[in-house]
Amino acid sequence: MSQPVVQSDPLAWVPADLEPRLAATGWGAAWRDHLVAYLDGQWGAGWQQEPAEHKVAWLTDLLNDAAADAPAQAAEEPEVPTAAVQALADEAMGAATQLMQDVAHELDSGTYVYGADGLQLLRASATLHLRTEAVGSLIVDHGIQAVAEAFRQVFGRPIIEQEQLQAYANWSDDVWGTFHAWATMLWTLIESDATLTGNVPRLTSVVFDHEKGYNRAINFTNTPVASDLNAVVQAAEPPGHSDEERGLWIFERLRLAQLIQGDGTDTWDSFRQVAEQNWAVLSSRLGNGLSLDDALSDAVRTDLEGLSLLG
Repeated sequence: MSQPVVQSDPLAWVPADLEPRLAATGWGAAWRDHLVAYLDGQWGAGWQQEPAEHKVAWLTDLLNDAAADAPAQAAEEPEVPTAAVQALADEAMGAATQLMQDVAHELDSGTYVYGADGLQLLRASATLHLRTEAVGSLIVDHGIQAVAEAFRQVFGRPIIEQEQLQAYANWSDDVWGTFHAWATMLWTLIESDATLTGNVPRLTSVVFDHEKGYNRAINFTNTPVASDLNAVVQAAEPPGHSDEERGLWIFERLRLAQLIQGDGTDTWDSFRQVAEQNWAVLSSRLGNGLSLDDALSDAVRTDLEGLSLLG
């Protein structure tokens, strides 16, 4: 008695001329891994028992229907208004306040670890603050997802983040009010804080010298400000004479004045840069003639990184 023939490949009936069309679907080269389950859903149980010519005709119809739907689906994809956001950024920087210009100059001085990143964040914040209504109009026209992607492309970082994507997905007058408050929040906070407006290096270091986004800058700005560095330094006893004692003393003074994060995320370069910018104040309690290089030697770096105070 002859044995029944077992067909090992359930897709052996697929003709070669349909394979490129299957590979052009979302499955790509792995279409064989997905087609059987897909056809189970389309044709129901038992379809594999149908004649090959029937299956080929049905599959061809499915592929033709998918091709006909593709232009409509593509047309529904929102345009990402990258050029429009770039134009708004250029307009905003052209209309930048004096304080914004001062921060831009400071970031462009070459003394900040994340100067280039900070400039992009500054441009994004100026765009949101000075061209708020125009950005809102883009959201109405293109949707929040497309505008968020345009901001990411123009400024190289997520500016409109997940929280905003959810909050502004369904636009209305109420949403406009919350969007306006968020878009202008950073510079509203900055301009209400004399410890920042009166000290451009401090403003630049605290708010813009990082590689994060707009929401993180708001968090940095919204942190309650401690006494200024001079008050912190003058209130402290001078450190001992060892490298480690001096390094810890400088670190703690900058942390108390909120010029560094002080939570282990600061790098040696960013910590040293802030110390250099404020060396006149720091050195007033460290003794005459002590240089920055002497106070922040390689040994101090080893100590601070060994204590996990610097990342």
